[in-house]
Amino acid sequence: MIVHPAVIFAFHGYAVSFAWFVAIDILNSFVLQAPLYNCTPSINGLANIPKLVGNLFGAWARAWLVDKYSDYRSTKVAGVFEPEACVHLLIITAVSVPAECLAFGFEVAQTLHWTALRVFFGYGMVTVGLAFVLVCSLVYVSDCYLPVNSGCLLLVNGLGDVIAFGFLYGVLP
Repeated sequence: MIVHPAVIFAFHGYAVSFAWFVAIDILNSFVLQAPLYNCTPSINGLANIPKLVGNLFGAWARAWLVDKYSDYRSTKVAGVFEPEACVHLLIITAVSVPAECLAFGFEVAQTLHWTALRVFFGYGMVTVGLAFVLVCSLVYVSDCYLPVNSGCLLLVNGLGDVIAFGFLYGVLP
């Protein structure tokens, strides 16, 4: 199953988005508790509020938008549902995740206030992007390989986590 193109596509998208999400989450404590910012762990924990808001918005938006867009795409092709109908929505992830990474890097490089870009705008963007990449890619894999979709989904999650771990193992030093 690892050689199926949709599985390769899905686990790469999931692994990259998840790796950047966790890398920023790990680096957050190192940056904000450093002598320049001197945040306490309780203040550093407030960075999870935008992550919660981004996850809630992403959960609502991804379910509603993927369904509506899939319905719209199927009406364009005489009512036939195609598995790749929702793949177009990955543009949301392609914009939001790199924008958050750039916002985090800019905030650290310019030593802006910790609430300026990083927490209240950027961190929510990466969770919305991660929500969309999960739904769009996993729905695509599930619809493409319906008889073996449970194995494919396990493979996507497992390989994505292994690649994200390898990436994060090198980010921390």
